[in-house]
Amino acid sequence: MAKRQVRIDLPVGNRGRAQCMFDTGGGFHEAAMRCAEPVGLSEGYSAPTPPMITCFALAAELYLKALLLAGGREPPKQHRLNVLLAMLAPTVQADIMRHLRTLTGESDAELEKGIQQLGAAFVEWRYIFESEGRDIAVGLLVELARSLYEVIRTRQPGWAVDDYSDRRVREDSNNYPLHVICGRGGVVSVIHRASIPSSKPQ
Repeated sequence: MAKRQVRIDLPVGNRGRAQCMFDTGGGFHEAAMRCAEPVGLSEGYSAPTPPMITCFALAAELYLKALLLAGGREPPKQHRLNVLLAMLAPTVQADIMRHLRTLTGESDAELEKGIQQLGAAFVEWRYIFESEGRDIAVGLLVELARSLYEVIRTRQPGWAVDDYSDRRVREDSNNYPLHVICGRGGVVSVIHRASIPSSKPQ
């Protein structure tokens, strides 16, 4: 039986590496979106929530590192999203925050606090079984990844993305979980926007 092997030839130079990081981030972004798609069961539905969060976090991390490298700065070997964001040029940070304000309706202070709390999402949620419980604002993580994607597409128009993938990322994200709570024993509670009572008068 022939061995199945995959070979990926990485580009040479920082610009090529940056685009490769972006492309890889796009792959994890798509993986996260597929994990978020509920699969109907006889009772309710199921979706692999910790993998979804892990993939969204890694997509955001790779987008941030692609922006750093494209700007001439070597990304550090670490995962904290808030640290990587703070390393970007002020103009790039401003673009990201502008997109986030538009998507979330939150202030800069609220967003900065939220991103700080999301900082270690990749490490925390891929090893969720090592904790006694965590909660995460998935809605903000989703919008952060989406905002980073949008900023890269604006700043690097030559980095081609197929129409299907581009449309998937830019689709309305209201169907994604808003918040996830993981208690002891790995019991996961998922809060969707639809489950939040409206504050508007009926």
